[in-house]
Amino acid sequence: MLTPTAEMLIARADLFVSQQRAEEALADLELAIQKEPGAINAWVALSNVYRERDEDMRAEQILVSLQNRFPSFGYEPQNR
Repeated sequence: MLTPTAEMLIARADLFVSQQRAEEALADLELAIQKEPGAINAWVALSNVYRERDEDMRAEQILVSLQNRFPSFGYEPQNR
């Protein structure tokens, strides 16, 4: 059986998002991040799913964490 790569999981998560299946998208994105912690697109997608679920604080935490791990990411936290 083929083990999905991080890229495959991210692509499937995108599909799940388009089908309004946020829980499954979150699961795939978390797994993609475990497999490839440097996959910035997975982190951003994860944050976007949380924003779509009106979990803005969690989304913000993810982006701040991403900025701390990858200073060149260039994220500026929003002032609230």
